[in-house]
Amino acid sequence: MQVVQHFQYLYTLCKRKVDTLFSLIDDILSKNEKVIIYTKFLSEIRFLRESGGLRGRSFVVMSGNSNKINALNRFERSVNIMICTYKVEIPCISVKNCNNIIFFTQTFDYKDKLQIVSSCYGDDGWKLNVHDFWVNTRLEDLIKNNLGRKKNVLKNICSVMSRSEALNL
Repeated sequence: MQVVQHFQYLYTLCKRKVDTLFSLIDDILSKNEKVIIYTKFLSEIRFLRESGGLRGRSFVVMSGNSNKINALNRFERSVNIMICTYKVEIPCISVKNCNNIIFFTQTFDYKDKLQIVSSCYGDDGWKLNVHDFWVNTRLEDLIKNNLGRKKNVLKNICSVMSRSEALNL
């Protein structure tokens, strides 16, 4: 398992993908917007910090071992970049002023991505830009196919019953 995770980590950090991430962050920040970046591994956060691509910009980290309240307060008040790991529970996230989500690393768990995106949508209808970063590998193809099947199942269930009916189950 460690070997598989190491290979997955290595292909995640391919040069073109990393360069595209930093370019997208530059574009988002030039519009004075905020961005949340999701990664699978803590080592990816360490890489993003040490690579220099963030150009000394402040960012907060939201992971299982971070001070979540402090990070959230800084993100809401003065920091425009938050880097999160999947499955981290963000307490009372208020992202009304954040309309950019980047899935830098992909996950097999469709529920995680769905929960993240749905927690960022408000009733007032502001635009949420979701950026999925994919690498053309067999593992990424497996993840993409797996997510596609789960998305289709969810779409079929939603067409059979309303959201309120599903929530009452």
